[in-house]
Amino acid sequence: MTKKEDFIGFRISRELKTSLEKKAKEKGVSLSRLIEENLNDTYKSDKEHITHLIAQKEQERPVYWEELYKSPIAKEFRDYVGTIFTEFSNPISRNPQYQPVILLLWINHILQSTIKHFDTVPDEYKREAADKFLAIGETLVNGLSNIKAEDSETEEHIINLKKTLAEKACHHFTSLAFAKDSYKTIKAELEKVSNDLLNELKDEIA
Repeated sequence: MTKKEDFIGFRISRELKTSLEKKAKEKGVSLSRLIEENLNDTYKSDKEHITHLIAQKEQERPVYWEELYKSPIAKEFRDYVGTIFTEFSNPISRNPQYQPVILLLWINHILQSTIKHFDTVPDEYKREAADKFLAIGETLVNGLSNIKAEDSETEEHIINLKKTLAEKACHHFTSLAFAKDSYKTIKAELEKVSNDLLNELKDEIA
């Protein structure tokens, strides 16, 4: 299933999704298309509206947009803009306290969809593009202290997520120099810190 179908699939019941998957296979059409046709909200019409607005802008400067769409990053943003608008105006969750969590999914989605195309950026702009992408990681690291919870089980889960993130970053960086021993040392230290944090957490509960 494509990422589009993963996200749009949230908008319908599991039973209807299973039924539509069967129909899509029989008809040889995309599942996302059948889902859109069976939506009860205004998702489809809103998506068509924003897509139409973008198309109008494209017609005003056809040469520019044709050149811009040679970049897969630009294409990903075109789809993202239309989808995030419709997702925001047609909340998936009926719980307004949970809906922000759904919206956070889209931050990860646009990053995954664009960073894989970094090699398509012309060499003269790669330095600045790298600055933009890696600034996202810096922002995340600087904001890690905000990601916490009062519930001890959730906090333990968050600590493990942070440790995994740190390990992956260290593994990538040390592997650039094939420094396997350095990574093992760093990983051991991260494990030690993680255990200390988890023990402190348990002491607070006791």
